[in-house]
Amino acid sequence: MRKKEIELIPDVKCVVMPHNHNHTKPDLTNFRKASSEVMAILAQHATIFERASIDEAYIDITANVKRMIGLPINKSKLHKTYIAGYEGSQEEQIGAWSEHVTSSTHHSYDYRLTLAAVYVNMIRAQIVAETQFTCSAGIGANKIVAKLAAGTHKPDAQTPRTLR
Repeated sequence: MRKKEIELIPDVKCVVMPHNHNHTKPDLTNFRKASSEVMAILAQHATIFERASIDEAYIDITANVKRMIGLPINKSKLHKTYIAGYEGSQEEQIGAWSEHVTSSTHHSYDYRLTLAAVYVNMIRAQIVAETQFTCSAGIGANKIVAKLAAGTHKPDAQTPRTLR
């Protein structure tokens, strides 16, 4: 960053990336290692695992969610979860969502989406415990919906996207 730009944005923090031996390209060795650690945890939980980039993947947890059907929804298991399309604080969103889901059948999309959010929160907690890295997640019926939801509450949060 040039001096002029630094003067315009005095609070900016510049980080120098390590470079390869002839200083022509950034050395991504540490990033690749960290990515591999996180991806290995994600793969443990997925029936289908698709790595999209060094820091993004899609996982299918449908089978895991099906095994959870019938369990009650515990709001404390939805820590750092924001519901796409709901307004208010995280606690207000979870409160309103929980009321809605409680009145749903165990086979409704929203009930299963909530179970998926509980499961993804467990995966995210495992990633933090084993790697000390946080991550964000989008949860939805398909990759496009999940991708759109993933960008809405960063960093270190998750967003399920309902069908409505």
